[in-house]
Amino acid sequence: MTAANIQADTAPAGPGPTGRDWRSVLLTVCLALAAGLAWGNPNQHARILAGVEPIEGAEKTQSLARLFRERQSLFRPDNERLMRDFFARQVPRTLKSEGIIYLFGGPDVIYPQVVFPNFKTLLLVGLEREGELPDPTKLTPTERAQRIGEIGRAYSMSLQRSYFITSFMAKDLLEYGTTTIIATGLAAQGHEILGIQRVSLDVEGVVHPHPDNPTRGVRIQFKRPDGGSAEVLYFRFNLSDENMAKNPELARFIRRQPFDTAFYKAASFVSHNANFKSINTLVLDRVSLLLQADDGIPSSALMAKDRAPDWSFGLYGMYSPPSEVFGVPPQASLKRLFGRAVCRDGTAGDQALWERLWATGPCVEESASDFKSVKWMGYLPFRFGYAAVIGPRVVPAEEMNKLGTLMVLER
Repeated sequence: MTAANIQADTAPAGPGPTGRDWRSVLLTVCLALAAGLAWGNPNQHARILAGVEPIEGAEKTQSLARLFRERQSLFRPDNERLMRDFFARQVPRTLKSEGIIYLFGGPDVIYPQVVFPNFKTLLLVGLEREGELPDPTKLTPTERAQRIGEIGRAYSMSLQRSYFITSFMAKDLLEYGTTTIIATGLAAQGHEILGIQRVSLDVEGVVHPHPDNPTRGVRIQFKRPDGGSAEVLYFRFNLSDENMAKNPELARFIRRQPFDTAFYKAASFVSHNANFKSINTLVLDRVSLLLQADDGIPSSALMAKDRAPDWSFGLYGMYSPPSEVFGVPPQASLKRLFGRAVCRDGTAGDQALWERLWATGPCVEESASDFKSVKWMGYLPFRFGYAAVIGPRVVPAEEMNKLGTLMVLER
């Protein structure tokens, strides 16, 4: 049974919860029953594997829940509050974002929960297999402790740097799949898993509750501590132009859904490849809010004259040359945009940092921008994106967050 099957007239008459409350209760019960038939008890299993629910033999295991609280974790309680407060204050539209397109982020569900705390649907797309959530109650205490520790290690890099390194996770993803990584991430954040369901997309982009179609994935429905419900949809899909032309179902799905926001973080500059123009165009056509680091959609696509006048552009951090490990050149148009904005809106100290980055002054020749507005907003108070971790060493280690580049486009 799905939410669509639960009608307003199912609420009983008389005193007690309102119709809406009863519908929420019934939805939770139905999803729990459906999940119980297909996946055992996914909420309990995710909580055990994440180390949220204590279990014999795993008391000292470096679980995901334990790693969340450690000093070096970006998501320890004090730092998570800092990030939540920043986005709520600086980009308040994130509080209203309901449909999130998050590409090239792997199975990351942690950052979206911090940035978009009220989303209804989160779309993840990747090349990793979906796998399934294992049942830890069928393992010995030693085996359970080993699994819990392995999942903690799979997440450790993401908790410290804010992004997964897929090559480091290859074994974990092969064994557990994205389903386990997503479910345990949600559990570690205190959410209740309501149901896990294998799904697929038909040629019209309609989601079906079975894996019979070529584009397959998983739907994970959950409830937040405040009682709000949401879902994560993960599809295993190649986003290259050739594959999207050959298999249009994902593009049709995106067009059918009310996605209002896109998020790019640690996308490895994949979107800069000439073979990803179709998905870049589709995303820009669909959303009215875009948050990304400099490795998201390239500036050349953002600054197209037929598109730029619709957007207001907020710049955070200092754009720096991409690390050599990615093999991509600096974006000249983005450098000019940041340079002009830092010159106009920054302090003398900000301009001096720009000079150290680029061996040039920021006050370049002014030229009109096609954007509705452009403003440099200062530094991020936390690490974000590759530059804040592996960027040029022109600032002390404790100030590397200054190089974390966040671009906020709104229309």
